[in-house]
Amino acid sequence: LGQVHRAFLQDGRMVAIKVQYPGIRDEVELALAALSLVPEAGPLRRHGMDLDHHRRMLRSTLEQELDYGIEAATQQRARLLAGPGVVVPRIHGEHCRRTILVEDWEDGLPIEDAIGWTQEDRDAVGAALVRRFLRQTLREGLLHGDPHPGNLRLRRGATGIEIVQYDYG
Repeated sequence: LGQVHRAFLQDGRMVAIKVQYPGIRDEVELALAALSLVPEAGPLRRHGMDLDHHRRMLRSTLEQELDYGIEAATQQRARLLAGPGVVVPRIHGEHCRRTILVEDWEDGLPIEDAIGWTQEDRDAVGAALVRRFLRQTLREGLLHGDPHPGNLRLRRGATGIEIVQYDYG
């Protein structure tokens, strides 16, 4: 729905700017309209699937995904809740808009790079990821909904392996 670019604020701080693709809202509406043409017949009806409910839920989710203000608020909350060893970039709310998100640029290595690390470091990465998942679900009550490799980075911090977690839309 958008693309992230590295940029600098006027004071020299490096930031990541997520910009929504022009016209994406209209494209989403067209896709949702096409989905409404899918009939509730055959296996869907036989298994009691409420396709209208799924359409409404999808619409609501996509509307939230298209509002970077909601994402900024969620990310700020996640930053406050994150425990040791987790880095959630700070939001620059004064520069954010509904279609623009500005946050600190946080460096890290792609998770795939850990393949070349020592066994001890790979074990530390695995333990950090499990701790992150458990903390989110059992303590924070705010589970990251899209934890794919593009939204996670790794780095070595003062206390060991740190997880940098992006994208709270």
